[in-house]
This record gives sequence, structure tokens and C-alpha cells, in this order.
Amino acid sequence: LAHEWIQCKDEILYGEFVRIDPSAVKVKLHTFTETMQRLADFFASQPRPRQVLHSLSLELTELRVLLPVITSLRNPGLRERHWQKIGEAIGQTIHTNQMKDISLSTMNERYPFVAHLPAIQEISEIAA
Repeated sequence: LAHEWIQCKDEILYGEFVRIDPSAVKVKLHTFTETMQRLADFFASQPRPRQVLHSLSLELTELRVLLPVITSLRNPGLRERHWQKIGEAIGQTIHTNQMKDISLSTMNERYPFVAHLPAIQEISEIAA
């Protein structure tokens, strides 16, 4: 499970953002969460496996926080004008030509999307 999670997490965080499928990420997060809950019950009396599961659970939570950002920014209806509005909402200029090769991890470091999520979601909904 840990190996599968690391591969999945790396693909989402460090792969090309434009290739992320928000629906697939949501399914993967749900599947990993359910599996970890079952394993937590199974390993209830074993401290080391529970520590590993706790660490994985924290990583899942961190990625779950980014899911609304992924969903909003991977909206196929977003056009240049929407990206400009998102840039205004976060107080930064977003160069869409640079978005092709950027990862979610880099985006998350460069832009405060999570802090401005409600405004981004609103813009994304208008674009849809």
C-alpha cells in the first residue's frame, strides 16, 4: 500500500498538472482512504504498522486539501480571461504558457491557490 501510495502521490504532485484527471484523483484518494481505514482496524494492536498508516493518512489529508484546487484549475472551460481573473484573485500574474510543464507541487509553491480557493472556485464555475 505504501509503495502504491508513493507512486500515486508522486504522479499527482510532480507529474504535469495539465495531465491530472480530477475525477481519477478523487477516486484514488477515496480508495486509499478506505483501504487505510480497513488496515487501521486490522493493525489496531501493532504500533509500527499503525505509525506507517498514520503517516500515509497525513499525506492523504494534505492531498485531499488540494483536490478542490485541482478540480477548479483543471476545468476545461477555463480560458485566458479566466486565468487573468484567477491571477487577480490571488494577487499574482499567471502565465498560462508556462502551465503546460508545471507540476501541482510547483504551482502550490508558486501560487497561493488554497488561500484563495472560494474565489477560484467561483471563477471556475463561471467558466463551466
